[in-house]
Amino acid sequence: MKCVYLLILMFVFVGCSNEDHENDGDILGPWTLTREIVVQTSDQVQRSINTEEILHSNQAIVYDFKKDNQLLIKEEGKTDLLMRYSCYSDFGSRFENPKFAIQEFIDINNRTYILSHSEGKLILDASQRNGPILYLERN
Repeated sequence: MKCVYLLILMFVFVGCSNEDHENDGDILGPWTLTREIVVQTSDQVQRSINTEEILHSNQAIVYDFKKDNQLLIKEEGKTDLLMRYSCYSDFGSRFENPKFAIQEFIDINNRTYILSHSEGKLILDASQRNGPILYLERN
C-alpha cells in the first residue's frame, strides 16, 4: 500500500512540474472559438439546469494564449481583452471526475475551467461552477 502512495506522489511531483505548466506549449498560440454552451442552474432545490448553445461560425473570436501567461481575446468590431491565465494539474473533485484522476485546469479571469485538448481542439469547461463550456479550434 505504501508503494502505491509513493508512486502517486512521484507522479504528482513529476507530472506537475513548473516547466510543464508554466508555459504550457500545448495551448500556446491562437485558437478560434467555434461553439459555446452556456450552463445555468436555475433552482438549488430541484437542480434544474438550463443550457443554451451558441455557434460562433460567422464571427471570429480568437483566444491567443501567450508565453507570459497573458490571454488576448480578439473579436472583430470590439476592443481586445487582455487577461492573465494559469494552468495547473490537480486531482479532480468527486463531481468533476468520480475516479479522482489527475486533471488539467486553467484559471482565466478568476474562473476555473477543466482543460482538455487533443488533435487541434481545446475544451474549457466551467459548467460545474455554473459557467460556460467553450470549444476552440487551433488556427
